[in-house]
Amino acid sequence: MDGERRARDDDDARDARSGGTRASASADEDGTNKSFDFAGCSQSQRDERRGATRGTARSQGNGESQEFGGPDFITPADAQFDAYGGYEDKENFRGARSPCALSPARNKRPRFGLDLGASQGTQEFASQPLDATQPSQSQGEFGGGFRVPRNREPTRGVGSRSGLPRAATSPPCARNAFLPDDEQPPETSAHARRANCTSAAQLATMSRFRADFVDLGCIARGGFSKVHKVIGRLDGCRYALKRTDKKLQTERERAEALREVQVLASLTQCAEIVRYQSAWWENDHLYIQMELCDGSASKMVDSQSGERASEAALMRCLLDVSAALSYAHARGLAHMDIKPDNIFIHNQGYKLGDWGRVALLNGDRRDAAVDEGDARYLSSEVLNDDFSALDRADIFSLGASIYELALGASLPSHGAEYQSLRRGVVPRVDVPARVHAFVLDAMSPTPSARPTAGRLHARVRAALDEFA
Repeated sequence: MDGERRARDDDDARDARSGGTRASASADEDGTNKSFDFAGCSQSQRDERRGATRGTARSQGNGESQEFGGPDFITPADAQFDAYGGYEDKENFRGARSPCALSPARNKRPRFGLDLGASQGTQEFASQPLDATQPSQSQGEFGGGFRVPRNREPTRGVGSRSGLPRAATSPPCARNAFLPDDEQPPETSAHARRANCTSAAQLATMSRFRADFVDLGCIARGGFSKVHKVIGRLDGCRYALKRTDKKLQTERERAEALREVQVLASLTQCAEIVRYQSAWWENDHLYIQMELCDGSASKMVDSQSGERASEAALMRCLLDVSAALSYAHARGLAHMDIKPDNIFIHNQGYKLGDWGRVALLNGDRRDAAVDEGDARYLSSEVLNDDFSALDRADIFSLGASIYELALGASLPSHGAEYQSLRRGVVPRVDVPARVHAFVLDAMSPTPSARPTAGRLHARVRAALDEFA
């Protein structure tokens, strides 16, 4: 015990020689140094204060700090702020958020909260865009450096949240003042649209279907395509726009689809054929713009109201379709798919459409794909792969179509009645006498006994003149 007391007395003597009984302590929070008086303190208290003083001195000598990201006395002073994009305010610099995320270009997406506009400094900060060269100010006190984001405002004309541009507005639709009232299209929102609502750059990336037409909806659908009723934006007229359902990517598929386009383009001079306007490819789909009709004759078959076509309507249908066939046969083309679905009503008359299965009267007939037609209207020789008289096969299909319209019911697709019709047994039932006579001639089992399209047209014309 005496030895320990002697050692402590020696330490106190050394402290007194070096500057008295007062020793420096660690720095306080504001950076000023304080001194502690050892007088009147017990030995354990003096040891505790002496140890705190030595620890603080060691800490300051090594350049360490209690705060993360404090001053660094190892890295040269000129290079300490290079990683933060030329940050100038070095006195108030708080250091990096994390040693793993030192990139100054990475900005966090602001979280959306209340817009405190009245808080001092908050509204001004919220109205400024984020700058990659500025440090985060979300660690300060509320109303000072604390960042309160504004409420999200709807962007106008700059795109969605993802940065993608908004869909371009379609061009306006013109109103054609020269069309009669019964041909004026219905009023749409595109008619009231301003003229400069779509830029040239937007038109360049817009599909032709959307840029040139106002879609009024699908009016018909077949096995390979569908037909839309549209309005031309420039001329204000209504059209029928046919679009293939399947994407046509092979050369063979494209060639077969273009067959109808080329045939329609060669038959534009006949008034009894649906008029062709234009065609184009878009996203591997073929679009065909044609004249708009009032519907197909098939609506008179299996009608829910029980209505049946009148004799005058049947004779007019015979007259117009035979004229269309006469024109096509004269140009060496056979339709090969005549049925009520492909006979269209237009201004109290009839037009023949859907020329996708045309066959040449001369040359190879097997490329016409006649075996894919509707068997209810095909003649027996075509069913037996005899393609020597395709023009007379069209006459048989026309007679079968007129007979179905006169009956008001669909023809059988198989069975005994189906076979009897191809043997020339055509029951009259309630079919008008004159119409039944033309049907009998057209559905003769022998192709050579059937009249040509030109002769049938002349006979029907003479019968109508006599009836008038």
